Amino acid sequence: MSCTHTSTTDIATRCFTSSVAWPHSDEDPAAHGGVCVEVECDACGARRRENRNGRHVELGPWGPTRSERRQAEVSA
Repeated sequence: MSCTHTSTTDIATRCFTSSVAWPHSDEDPAAHGGVCVEVECDACGARRRENRNGRHVELGPWGPTRSERRQAEVSA
């Protein structure tokens, strides 16, 4: 079963440093210059970064889920 990441929580806010879009064809230069927010999916725990500047938002790719991160820690 695949998670749709419909409900997320902001877990960290930092200043903008660079594009988070991958592939770069999804880049939104209007979203640059504001803040970069790390969000976590409430259901599966996957995380991604989002550049936000007013109404402009650039979305990064989803990373590993909570269980995938735990498994990586155990096997390290």
